[in-house]
Amino acid sequence: MLLPLLYFVKIRYRDGEFAFDFNERTGEKILAFMKDPKEPPPPPPPEAKWEEVESDVLHLSDDTYKSVLKKKKHALVMFYAPWCGHCKKAKPEFMAAAARFKDDGKVAFSAVDCTVHTTICTTNEVTGYPTLKYFNYGKNPQNYMGGREEADFVNFMNDPQNPGAAPSQPPPEAPEEQWKEITGYRNIHFPTTSSFDSFLKEHNSVLVMFYAPWCGHCKAMKPAYAEAASLLKDQNVDGVLAAVDATIDSQIAGQYKVQGYPTIKYFKNGVESFEYSGGRKVTDLVSFMKNPQAAAPTPPPEPEWSSVKSAVKHLSDSDFKSQLSKYKASLVMFYAPWCGHCKSSKPIFQSAADSLKDKNKAFVAVDCTKSRETCNEEKIEGFPTFKLYIGNNFLSEYEGGRSEKDFLNFIKNSPEAAKTEL
Repeated sequence: MLLPLLYFVKIRYRDGEFAFDFNERTGEKILAFMKDPKEPPPPPPPEAKWEEVESDVLHLSDDTYKSVLKKKKHALVMFYAPWCGHCKKAKPEFMAAAARFKDDGKVAFSAVDCTVHTTICTTNEVTGYPTLKYFNYGKNPQNYMGGREEADFVNFMNDPQNPGAAPSQPPPEAPEEQWKEITGYRNIHFPTTSSFDSFLKEHNSVLVMFYAPWCGHCKAMKPAYAEAASLLKDQNVDGVLAAVDATIDSQIAGQYKVQGYPTIKYFKNGVESFEYSGGRKVTDLVSFMKNPQAAAPTPPPEPEWSSVKSAVKHLSDSDFKSQLSKYKASLVMFYAPWCGHCKSSKPIFQSAADSLKDKNKAFVAVDCTKSRETCNEEKIEGFPTFKLYIGNNFLSEYEGGRSEKDFLNFIKNSPEAAKTEL
């Protein structure tokens, strides 16, 4: 079965010669273009990696992480992913705060790209982006639950053990005040750090939403959460909904390892039972509280393809050209781990590689989420993309079938490859 592949539409005209790429999909726009075909302006350059942007933020790697942090009395570390919208919004504020402390050798504002340095992020139990943690000489990590503007970061680092002492910030708005515009908010409970344990003892079935005032997903969920709380009360369901502002009651949020917003946890008889991962509609919440059950356990994470034993050669930015030059012909699959069509193609591509007997030819894979330079240079615009290389020179794009037989026949009998080898 042929699987679809995302491509830019290539408009060919003037005696059948390729002219340029045309990235429109609707019939109306294609018709308008064909009436007056003009080359569109070039796309904007790819966004620079954060570590390439000049700033006072220290970008940490597997090699530098421990050595840098153990020298800093106060370090605030942002664990992020390049594609994360909240991370992109926080970056300039984080950099501005770092600049305020650039002359203080005891203070560091640091960042770790979790799509690259996965071991560091796994060790620090990072489950959402951005996650910010405070370190004292590389030890005693504490989750940072404050705001994400320059002043918030600066106030925290002026006194990490008592950030609320900074005089420049007004007192935070009480949770009830934050919710007062939401219909039914009075049916939600708002326990604080000091009252949380006693509150749990009073109610044997509790769903708690840990949130931040600035969190867009939290704001979107509030109306449904309040309506669900009202319905539970009206229907005499044995259970209540509660909300905790994690930026105010950071101690209790830290105790329950809240690292992203909203985080929703279910408590039974005063003890945390599990994290709620169901839907966020009124009906979802009410149905859950009528019969609180943990979701089925998630399957273990899929191993990285490069760690699976096979004949596929996994290349990266550092060795792409040098390794390709060792083979007369290589069929390269450019992919992304999250891509569904890539997942479907992997075992077939792998079987073809294992069946290939010609040691002068190879099946190669490149993870474009890690080897971004190579994928940009090779003009990869969709996943998966298959390209044929003779030595380390690109020859043609493969647009054929995706069965094991198709892959093998192509690399064995490609007319381009045969012509080059003559």
